[in-house]
Amino acid sequence: MKKTIIIGGGITGLVAAYKLAPNVILLEKEKELGGLLASYRISNFFIEKYYHHFFVGDKSLIFLLKELGLEKRIVWKVAKVGYFFERKIYPLNTPIEILSFPFLGFLDKIKLAFFTLRSKLEKPEKFDEILAKDLILKTCGKRVLDNFFLPLLKSKFGENYEKISAAWLIGRVALRAHRGLKGERLGYLKGGFQSLIEFLGKAIEKRGGEIKTAFDVSKIIVKDGKVKGVIGNNEFLPADRIISTVGPQTLKKIIEPELLKLDNSFQYQGIACLLLSLKTNLLKDIYWLNIKANVPFGAVIEHTNFLPFSDYGEHLIYLVSYFQNPHDPLWRLPEEKVVELYLKGLKKIFPDFKESNIQWWRLSCHLEAGPIYEKGYKSKIIHYATPIEGFYLAGMFSQPNYPERSINGSIQAGLKVAEFLSLHQNSNVLQ
Repeated sequence: MKKTIIIGGGITGLVAAYKLAPNVILLEKEKELGGLLASYRISNFFIEKYYHHFFVGDKSLIFLLKELGLEKRIVWKVAKVGYFFERKIYPLNTPIEILSFPFLGFLDKIKLAFFTLRSKLEKPEKFDEILAKDLILKTCGKRVLDNFFLPLLKSKFGENYEKISAAWLIGRVALRAHRGLKGERLGYLKGGFQSLIEFLGKAIEKRGGEIKTAFDVSKIIVKDGKVKGVIGNNEFLPADRIISTVGPQTLKKIIEPELLKLDNSFQYQGIACLLLSLKTNLLKDIYWLNIKANVPFGAVIEHTNFLPFSDYGEHLIYLVSYFQNPHDPLWRLPEEKVVELYLKGLKKIFPDFKESNIQWWRLSCHLEAGPIYEKGYKSKIIHYATPIEGFYLAGMFSQPNYPERSINGSIQAGLKVAEFLSLHQNSNVLQ
């Protein structure tokens, strides 16, 4: 059988290795597996470095959890959301709360409701060549754009918010529109997603696959248009096939870019996510707070308003911001300076907040947290097969993560590339 090397130990790489074992070697640059789904170990519990949850429609994820014997750890909770606007928090969960929001008129709310219903019925790709802001203006009006959607677009895409495709917006609204009268029902794993990462790692090794962590691939070796292996940690590992799951910018550093002809306009954005442990509750019962204010983060997420406080014994809060280039202060500044910026912003929203309430903090930053879903994004989707014989790509840039990335989409990408390799053992036909 052909030997396959998989670069990247995030969820896509793990799933692909799980399906392709035994003749597979999974290489991960960090000491731990998981990528953007990795966790911190805090005393007697795990908590994700970046906030995560899943949805009732995430069938591939739910099936995988059942297959691994993790079905009993699935918990479903109603998650409440709010909106910080003009120095006040407005809950936006029940029909009455939404109708009571004072910064939209009655007609605005009717238009917004119809837009939500339409999003559930439409195919997002139909709107790929339309700007999100233009679609909102046309269907809902300027007040709905400025007072409802604009903070979301800016918090997710920063300075690129004006370039975002309506396909992303339609897909996201449709995904979040399946809510009951009390709020949105979201899924999580009791004990955290660390259990999914651990179970996948053990399953890969049980099936005869090999995992190497703290292995930094410095070069992919290609000769006569065919992969030969990788160099990393001062050693050469031969392979008949290689799957890369890393982001496009990282990939360009370890392979000759002209061999792949990757579209330079395909851009990722970074994330700076601060996790705080607090002595007291911050958002009462709200899980997710969107923000319209001049602060360096776009959302406050109180994890222990989603999962019970009793699971952790401390209040866990994420402050999150996305940035669009490696020159951003959130990437270049020392950790302490980024934390200082975030806490200054937090005090603008909560003037009574005291730093003495903080028990500990952790900051995680990643330069390639996800694609920027610009207008025309569909035409830039990277396919599994490449012009290089034996070389394949899968990850957040793959078809299942359009028009919005998710754990479920990344799992599907891993399944699809493994299926593709199984069906095309002796060919590398582009499709």
